[in-house]
Amino acid sequence: MYNNEALAEYNQVGTFASAAYADPHQLIMMLYDGAINRLAKVGFAQEHGSTSEVNKLISDVVSIIEGLRECLDQEQGGDLANNLGDLYGYMVARLLRTHIDGDSEEALAEVSGLLQELREAWAGIPVAERNGKGPKA
Repeated sequence: MYNNEALAEYNQVGTFASAAYADPHQLIMMLYDGAINRLAKVGFAQEHGSTSEVNKLISDVVSIIEGLRECLDQEQGGDLANNLGDLYGYMVARLLRTHIDGDSEEALAEVSGLLQELREAWAGIPVAERNGKGPKA
């Protein structure tokens, strides 16, 4: 029989190993991927009536988004960093209200879509521009 716990442990070790060798740009990509992946799992957990798993996954996504918000450099990022901070705050509030408002499916889809858009924009940053190595404006 397939051992889910062993697979989860293996995946966690793989993630830690990847993070150890990732540059800051790749780490942000990993955070976006992790949040999007967990949001996708929420629907499956809901279908199977696993409220505790739903709560854990949403809590994980909130933690990831808060981590992304903490990475923002308000001094260098200016309006962009402020706007991203506001957007991250909105996503967290939207996720935390999913149970209260009873619109979890809509909220999860909205937050997932926003994270996907941000991930795509982040992935589109040219290599020369990453980590401040490109030409300065």
